[in-house]
Amino acid sequence: MEHRQSSFLAGLVSSLLICSSVYADTSKEAATGVEFATVVSDGLVLLGVGVRKKLVFNVYAAALYVDADELREAVGDKGIEGVNQVVHTSGIRRRMILHFVRDVPADKIRAAFRNSLESNMSAKDYAAEAARIDTFLASCTDVKAGELFEFESKGDFVRVTLRGQTIFKAGSRRLMRGMWGSYFGKRPINEALRKALLQRSSEVLGAQ
Repeated sequence: MEHRQSSFLAGLVSSLLICSSVYADTSKEAATGVEFATVVSDGLVLLGVGVRKKLVFNVYAAALYVDADELREAVGDKGIEGVNQVVHTSGIRRRMILHFVRDVPADKIRAAFRNSLESNMSAKDYAAEAARIDTFLASCTDVKAGELFEFESKGDFVRVTLRGQTIFKAGSRRLMRGMWGSYFGKRPINEALRKALLQRSSEVLGAQ
């Protein structure tokens, strides 16, 4: 009896140690010092953090959150190689948080999103979504250092928030894939950032 209890306790401790290593309280983005929770209140799990630079300046720290169970199911036997595609094109629940560390005017933000959408959507899809894209870009205003710009999706639905307030939402698979393509498509805004946002894939896929 004592042996069985000891084995059970040893297994429990081991499981807790594994979970704590994957889901520590916070993860710090090294270049900016911005810390992100590894699990947020609605259960989404941190997949990676990175920094967006413009020339030599840090613009924002980024964090990608996913529904871990949905990610595992969607990735299936494709393993690590399949994570980028799932994050880019699938309907799993996921969220990107951009924590700005510099003031950025609205025109710069709009230009950056327009360029990335044009680069990661076909001409046909971009034309079909032109009205929604214009509405989204018009909703983007100046962002100050310390403020959060977020976008999230589930299925084909996309919602964008700034300073905790919803500024845009739409149900469109083309636009959803275009927005995630800005970071995980064929022409991501920054390859180093793309890789950083997926850096915890092995741990998250392996945590049950």
